[in-house]
Amino acid sequence: MNILIDCLSLVRKNGAAEYLRRIIDELLKRTETRSDVTLYGVYDAVEGIAYDDAQPECMEGRGIKMVDVSNTNLVELTERYSIDTFFIGCVQVAENYKELKDLKCKVIVVVHDLAFEETHREDIDIYHRAQNKSTASLINWLLLHKKKSRTHSWYIVNTVKLLSNNPKAEIVAVSNYTKNSILYAYDVQEDRIHVWYSPERIYIDADNEPENLELASLCSSGKQFMLLLGTQHPLKNTRKAVHAFQKFAERHPEYYLVTTGKMLPQQFPNHIPLPFLSDNDLQQAYRHCCALIYPTLFEGFGYPPVEVMRYGKPVLASNIGPVREVLADAPLYFSPLYETDIYQALSLFAISDYSTLQKASTDRYKEISARQQSDLEALLRSILSYE
Repeated sequence: MNILIDCLSLVRKNGAAEYLRRIIDELLKRTETRSDVTLYGVYDAVEGIAYDDAQPECMEGRGIKMVDVSNTNLVELTERYSIDTFFIGCVQVAENYKELKDLKCKVIVVVHDLAFEETHREDIDIYHRAQNKSTASLINWLLLHKKKSRTHSWYIVNTVKLLSNNPKAEIVAVSNYTKNSILYAYDVQEDRIHVWYSPERIYIDADNEPENLELASLCSSGKQFMLLLGTQHPLKNTRKAVHAFQKFAERHPEYYLVTTGKMLPQQFPNHIPLPFLSDNDLQQAYRHCCALIYPTLFEGFGYPPVEVMRYGKPVLASNIGPVREVLADAPLYFSPLYETDIYQALSLFAISDYSTLQKASTDRYKEISARQQSDLEALLRSILSYE
């Protein structure tokens, strides 16, 4: 059988790309001794690929035949290579495939979230822009964009048409929340959607000492620091968490806040801003932090809390649907809209029994990782079409 893997998801480094990298890795492992399976990868030579180990020449060396789609009709491509299954690891890239609805081979499309639809419908886009932009910028955006009806995005509409036209097409939702988000917004048969949790992503050089010298010094210092990731993404809502922590640190100077992502200026004495971290350094930060703060406004699944719980670290998290679904009762929850509530969760953390919080994280991680592994196997069976 011939399997085509969409590699356009690898144009940028993000959660969807990490998801796809893990699926590719597992497919290679499971097909290396199968002479009846040929793997193809479709990419755009103009857009490129963000990962060094996923460049076309590297993929070819690993056993995936790469095909440039920049000047190729998708239907013609699937027919030329007699594709049996086309796997798309992130629905958003379906925007690049105008002929998606016309494919006759089996197609599996992964939906991580409907962030665009939901943030628009619930006015979260206005909220986070008001938090991070000037008044003039916000008004300009409202006049030019918000007044337009953009509830339905082309990529998901195209996917829904695919389901209507192709009885062999399937949607994979990475959480029950994402599945219900699809059902709420679109006319899709429920039995065409599988809920298979995102698998753990691949880590490289995870056991080395930190490359970032400031992080290395912090990890060896014995300081109690909490980790806050994603300062570059407005929907991660880090601004409110920083403000809440500043107030918290005034009463609890023994705790420090480490932020990573877009480099921030230091906000207060106990704030340690770091740039983007490598995979190795991120894991070292997970290992040595005392907790993760996760004030996100929207997620489909959410990797960081699960990743930090792997090391038995407590999580303070937004009390929103997908986060509650994945993390259950393990975290200390707060409303992401109120700095006071984030402050209250931090204060509760400071007086809680740390070992109890650790146990809650460890126990939930075991449950989630078991679900992730079984769901990964189900997805691979679907791609490889065996039972």
